[in-house]
Parts: sequence; structure tokens; C-alpha cells
Amino acid sequence: MPVNGDFEDGYGDTPEDVAATVEAAVESGLAGIGVEDTSGDPDMPIRDFDEAVSRVRSAVDASKGRIRDFLNLRNYGYKDLNHWMEKQTYLAMGLTMMAAAELGGEAMPLEGFDPTSVDKAFKIRETGHTTTVLLALGYPDPEKVYNSPISRFETDQLFTFV
Repeated sequence: MPVNGDFEDGYGDTPEDVAATVEAAVESGLAGIGVEDTSGDPDMPIRDFDEAVSRVRSAVDASKGRIRDFLNLRNYGYKDLNHWMEKQTYLAMGLTMMAAAELGGEAMPLEGFDPTSVDKAFKIRETGHTTTVLLALGYPDPEKVYNSPISRFETDQLFTFV
């Protein structure tokens, strides 16, 4: 039965250390290895892109072609890390929106902003985090609440059923 190993950051500070770890894993018979670009440093949890690539390249070379798929490279430049963070954030945001509604508040998620400029303005990246979505919270002004009947198109005006 093939066994995969989650090798977190490769269990070494240098690309050579990662290579030694991967080589030992291959020799022991592991069929797959996950090497991430995390650093263990709370001030900079994701390694610099070039450093991460160097570590991954060492891992690939050390596998000597005996492992085909084993890399989990994430970086702020790649969509997968942001995609994962967005999904986690949206779970918490959904609960926050429901709680706001229970308390008589309104909540509006905001997308279409530049996360880099928001992170810079509020020094968010310095905390090891990044912005994935904004959420406006507040109470509605009863005098400005839209009270007119809602006008909607009939289903048959919007869809053609085949």
C-alpha cells in the first residue's frame, strides 16, 4: 500500500537539509511526500518565493525520480493560498453575517478591492496575515429603509426550459 508523508517545511533550514530528509524518506519506501513553503517563523510564515523554489528543487532532485507528485508550493503570488484563505474567511464571515442579522444589524461583504493596498494601509502583512475580503457592519437607518414592494421578473421571463 503506497504511503504519503506530510513533511511540512521539509524538516530542515536549508535546501540541502530538505534534500537529505527527502532522500531518507525515499529510501524508507515512502511513495509521496508533501513539502510546503512554510517557515515556522510567525513574523514571516511563508518563505520567500526564490527560497521556496530552491527548497522544492532540492527535494525533487533528492527523490531521483522515484516520487512523481509530492510538492505543495504556496506563495502570495500563487492563487491556491489565497483561495484557501478566502474559503476559511468566508466561513467565518457567513457566521458573522448571520449573527449581525440576529442582532438587527446589516452586513455587506465587499470584494473588488486591492488587498495589497489595504494590507499596506493597515500594516496587516506585518502581522503575518493578509486581507481576503472586507465586511461592512452596521445598523440600518429606519428612515432610509427601502419599504416599497419588490418588483421581480416572472420565472418564464428569465428562463427557457428545454
